[in-house]
Formats: sequence, C-alpha cells, structure tokens
Amino acid sequence: MLSTRPNVLLVLGLPQCGTARMSHVLERCGAQARNLHSLSKSQQELLRDVGNGWDSPLELPDRYLRSDAAKQFSSSLREALNGETAKDCCLACVHGMERILPLWHSALEEQNLLIQHLLVVRHPLAVVEQFRNIEGWDRDHALLVWLQSTLAMEKHSRNCSRVIVDGEQLSWDLDATLNLIESTLQLTLPERHHKSLIELDKETMEQTNSNEIKIKYTDTKKSSGSLLLKMSLQLHDWLLAESKNEERQRHLPDTIRQQLKLAEELMGRTISDICMKNKSLKQKLHSLEARRSVRFSNWLRRQQNEAA
Repeated sequence: MLSTRPNVLLVLGLPQCGTARMSHVLERCGAQARNLHSLSKSQQELLRDVGNGWDSPLELPDRYLRSDAAKQFSSSLREALNGETAKDCCLACVHGMERILPLWHSALEEQNLLIQHLLVVRHPLAVVEQFRNIEGWDRDHALLVWLQSTLAMEKHSRNCSRVIVDGEQLSWDLDATLNLIESTLQLTLPERHHKSLIELDKETMEQTNSNEIKIKYTDTKKSSGSLLLKMSLQLHDWLLAESKNEERQRHLPDTIRQQLKLAEELMGRTISDICMKNKSLKQKLHSLEARRSVRFSNWLRRQQNEAA
C-alpha cells in the first residue's frame, strides 16, 4: 500500500457476476480476508426485515438505513470489526452489502481504515441465464435484480476510491485484471507473482471445463422493445467505460434509477409484479381461448348431427 493507513477492499456485486472468484484471486495474491461469516446471516435478516435482499428486484429506500433494524445491525457490525486486528491489506465480501453500503462505511471509518471498492460486473444477459437455470426466473425479473444490485453499488461507491472489473475478464486475462486493480487503487498485492498466476490460471481452466454453463445471449436487436434490457445494457457499457477511463454520460445511472422509480409510482406496484401479472394474464387468455375453441367445436358438431 502506498498509504500509511491500513485499507479494506470491499468486493461488491451479485455472486453470479464472479465476486467469490474475485475474492479468491485476491486472497491468493496476498489480501487477507476478514472473517465476517457471522455477519452474513445478520445482514440477510436486516434486508429481509425491510422487505429487501441481495436478490431483490426492488431498490432499498435510504430511510430504511436509519431504521431500528439498521441500527441494530450497525452495532453487530462494529462489534465484529472491533474483534479483528486491522491488516495492511484486507478484503470483505458479503452478498448484498452493496444495498446497505453506507452502514459498512460508517463502521469501517471508525477504525480509521482506508475504504476502497471493487465493483465486479458481468454482462446482464449472462447473469439472466444463470438466474434462469438456478432460480427459474424470467428475463425481466432477473434483469431487475441485476439493475438494482448494480445501481446500488454504483451509487454508494460514487466519489469514493473504486475500480470496476469485468467478471468475465477474470477467466481470460487475469494478469490485466490485477494490473487494473493495483494501478487504479494504488495498492500492491504482496503475493502476486508468476507462480500464483499460473496456479490461478490452471484453476480457472479446470473450473471452466467441469462447471461451464453455456451462455447464449439473446439477440439484442430482437429484444429492442424491452426497456429493462436496454437500461441494463446501457448501464453495463457505462461501467465498463469508466473502468477504461473512457468518456461517458455522467448522469446515466441516476437517470435509469429515476425511470425505474417513476414506473413503480405510476403503476402503483413494482415492475416485477407487472411482469408476473402479464404472464399470468397471458396464460389465462390462452386457457380461455382453448375452452372457447372446444365449445365452438362441440356446438358445430351438434349442428352437423341435427342437419344429418
């Protein structure tokens, strides 16, 4: 580390984006993982109490961060952090932490730690395919989850020390990914060397051969009518542009967030509810048409019998 203060690197993003893999790589390169397993359950209970979760299609309103449940979690978080000795370079990754990141910031700042953020992103359609295979979700529901998680980690890490990493790049250019992390955050991974990179590349190849899920992206031209897909692709490109230090529309994330909020307010319920209701209505309409077809066939048969 170039700073004299010990730092903590918060690994943010959906697990389907590769946060666990990213954390493993950083540990192998010398970053010390904080033992925060006890907080995972407490955090999920907090999110569940306020009607949210790491896989929620809803945005968590800021007012919930000031609730009694949030204050109780903050106390548990401080106790867990006080029980550990600050190291020169440590990392923390708890699924869903991007939703309540301000609570983590407050607790970590009390320890005089330099807080840095590593945002792991992945193509939204790749995440959709994983959710479809594992959870059975439809595309729009999965896109909402991707959008809300990604918007949360972008919002709460804005104007902070952060780096954005393409989760898929970990599989085909690990060295470049680590170069990006070290140069952007101005840190040095103490055990990053040729041998560790070779071992990590070997692990990646073995995992790819044994557990690879074939991802077939939907033709985005055919999906041009999906507003959720359009917003997801725009946000994904925007984040990757930041990682490459390229010019981008400054307020795009806030614009997308406002579009989602406006849609929910106008409809009086969540976009996810609308998608599920439309699906149910289509099924009922199909069933109704089938029954009408049967009744018409029976009527026509009776008419033919009477005529004979």
